[in-house]
Amino acid sequence: MHRKDYVMRQIEELARVIARALSLKALKQFDDAKVELHAAGAKLLGLNEAMLNQMSDCDMLHWLGRGKCLDALAAEKCRWLADILDTEADVLEAEGCLDDSFEKRVKAFSLQMECLHIEQTGDGLEKTRRLLTLIEDYELPPHIERKRETFYMVFAERLN
Repeated sequence: MHRKDYVMRQIEELARVIARALSLKALKQFDDAKVELHAAGAKLLGLNEAMLNQMSDCDMLHWLGRGKCLDALAAEKCRWLADILDTEADVLEAEGCLDDSFEKRVKAFSLQMECLHIEQTGDGLEKTRRLLTLIEDYELPPHIERKRETFYMVFAERLN
């Protein structure tokens, strides 16, 4: 029961942070929006700004799973991280930093795909499909291309 309460409080906090960041984006206060997101990454996940910016998606997965397969709590944190990265990508895109935005979306897609392997929910499928539509017209790294193919072979049929 305590674990469920903890997770719900964290989800609520993340929702507030994302709403604030999107409001700041709308006001063109891009740096403030990114500060909010980076603070959430540090508080909720223990990932500081440098880690969020420098770690690859594979490194993030390894870090979240502590070197093992993701358990349910690590998968939840993986989703939170994907949401933070996706929101930061929105901010970067609005700011005109398209290359950085693309990089964040690729990481978010990769993390979402890992979550789908654990909990194959409709919300996760929709988020993953939305991320994929935003990145698939560009050249993707080979491991992301494999995840794209996996999405279409395994998960896409569940959306119809």
